[in-house]
Amino acid sequence: MCMTSLTFPHPFETEQLPVEGVRLIVENIINQSPIISADPTNCTDTSFLHHTQVTRLLQLRLLSKAWDIVILDSVFKNLRLPRDNMASSLAGIWKTSYLTPGFPKLQRLCLDGVQHPMPLSRHGQPLPSPTPVYPFSIRPQNAASIISLCRYTLTQLKLRFIDCVGFTPELSNTIQLATGLHTLNISGSRSSGVPHDSKSIKFLLERIPQLKSLSLNFSFLSAMELARNSLPDLEHFWFACDLDNLQAAKDICQSSARKISCLELLPQANPDPIAPIALGLQDILQVLFIISIPDRIPRDSRDTCFPKLRVLRSEYCHSNPLEIDLQWLKWPLLQSIEVLVTSYWHGNVYWRSILAQTDRASITVPPKLKHIVFTTPEGSGLRDQELVEVFQSIGVKCHFMFQPACADLMGLANLLNTEELRSNDVVDPN
Repeated sequence: MCMTSLTFPHPFETEQLPVEGVRLIVENIINQSPIISADPTNCTDTSFLHHTQVTRLLQLRLLSKAWDIVILDSVFKNLRLPRDNMASSLAGIWKTSYLTPGFPKLQRLCLDGVQHPMPLSRHGQPLPSPTPVYPFSIRPQNAASIISLCRYTLTQLKLRFIDCVGFTPELSNTIQLATGLHTLNISGSRSSGVPHDSKSIKFLLERIPQLKSLSLNFSFLSAMELARNSLPDLEHFWFACDLDNLQAAKDICQSSARKISCLELLPQANPDPIAPIALGLQDILQVLFIISIPDRIPRDSRDTCFPKLRVLRSEYCHSNPLEIDLQWLKWPLLQSIEVLVTSYWHGNVYWRSILAQTDRASITVPPKLKHIVFTTPEGSGLRDQELVEVFQSIGVKCHFMFQPACADLMGLANLLNTEELRSNDVVDPN
């Protein structure tokens, strides 16, 4: 999280500014503001302003009409609500009070702390929650009210449940009304003692056919057996794996009706049980994320060729202590890979160390691998010349950039190959 001390503008200095000038000031304030960072393992996740900063920005609406327009436009494109009273108050103001014509056009919404009733026991009583009662939890009806009010503009919805994940009929029906929703991120308790409401999750997922990205981060999810033709437009799937939820992920990925081209997996220490998830997408997968390579890649996946797989991404790079070499580059999985992507801060030490310990002449680079991308908060502003030269010595071009979004990852191989061709044309016009 970035914590920067900000100086807000004086009213007498800003009341005559045009909208364009105010917009530049607001963008500068937002860029320096405390944020809830996006999850680097999820290429569809987004960052959100800290709520205290949202409150301070909303106070600036009173400076002038230009400030009112710009502030609402900025705040209500990307909003996180962590408390029930915030959600209910906003819904009430939105329904009954004048804001600004045409606003708010809320596109990305995070409801952080949604409460779902615990399921009933065999005796008809709610099961006890392992999570202490949290007085600020967002009630399903207030979550539904906010989503209903922005249903015409909402494109991304992130729901973090306090413990049990599930959807009341009111909340489920409201989400279904958001026909422009293409990204859904759901997280909840990862405790094996919390049974999630798989029936209501299944009911919802079967009724949002326009969804392109789905992220599920909770344990103890039984096989949902979704209707075969559900989620026909799903392209991206992010999943936190453990033994209590693997069958649900297998079911999602093994239907031929779903064309998932970008898969992101967070396996546990023993990754082998997750292999069937990716294998269900063998003929169509183009981008694969595993939290750490090569140590968290399942054995069955290592030995499988994915003909359309062009980008392999990780957050960390670790090897088995008994395998301090680059023999894993010979795995069939790597034979179609054109780009490796990893975090600079979590991956550069591994690559620097292992390339220093290995005879370069003995390294077998996969036939199509031409690029490695290190993601950094500085983007291309970071330049590690030593690392560039090390990779250049084995025929791989090294790049530094911001974390690519899902669409960027899908086109990353083409982009880098095109840039390389242009660079070669400049060096050798013939």
